[in-house]
Amino acid sequence: KSIEMAARKRGFNVIFMNTEKDYNLEEDAVKTMLSRRVDGIIISPTQEKSEDIQLLIKSAVPFVILGVHFDDIEVPEVYSNDVKGSYLAVSHLIEKGRKKIVYLSGYLYKSVARMRLEGYRRALHEHMLPFDESYVFEVEEGVENSYKKMLDIIESGLNFDGVFCFNDISAIGAMQALREKGYSIPDDVSVVGYDDIAFAHFIQPRLTTVRIDKQKEGEEAFELLYEMIKRKEFVNKRQVLDVELVVRETT
Repeated sequence: KSIEMAARKRGFNVIFMNTEKDYNLEEDAVKTMLSRRVDGIIISPTQEKSEDIQLLIKSAVPFVILGVHFDDIEVPEVYSNDVKGSYLAVSHLIEKGRKKIVYLSGYLYKSVARMRLEGYRRALHEHMLPFDESYVFEVEEGVENSYKKMLDIIESGLNFDGVFCFNDISAIGAMQALREKGYSIPDDVSVVGYDDIAFAHFIQPRLTTVRIDKQKEGEEAFELLYEMIKRKEFVNKRQVLDVELVVRETT
């Protein structure tokens, strides 16, 4: 919505294509947009593969990557500081007395998951706690998947007292599993999510999370794209936006 509003102010219309986090649909969408000779493209890629990004580079059509970061490709990007966000989240858990912290991660081929893992590790290191990879679990996004994974972790007998989740949806699933198994949140286990979606404020207990300004992400992505369209040249700029820890009742 923020992209559409920013575009409208500049006299542009937006064609929206939802690819459902499916790389094949994503690649088809890129090809479709290029065939329509659009003025520019904003894409939030799955990062499962990067052939579609290479297509964009070769096309000379202005484009901006939104929400993720590519380590090995120099392209215009707008994304939030995921290393800082996860560092804040895990540091907060540690400061609440938690020392055995599970990380329910997204798939680590995604830059967002890798950067949040880096922040998780950094927080442990700076608080003199060891990193143990057996506490890191890659989970497909979705409330049911995180619910099932949390049940598996509990049933495995792993000793933990905190859970940091890749996003708020994962946190909701994890919290349901914890409650069903008799854990009190936050007395027995503290939980922190990520994104600060609307539900984070309304679930019980209210979710401590990391807030991303998605509206600003969208606005900045369009303004960067507009700059390239106006100048008729590639602008290789990376904009990293700040994040904020929002403390509620799950910690």
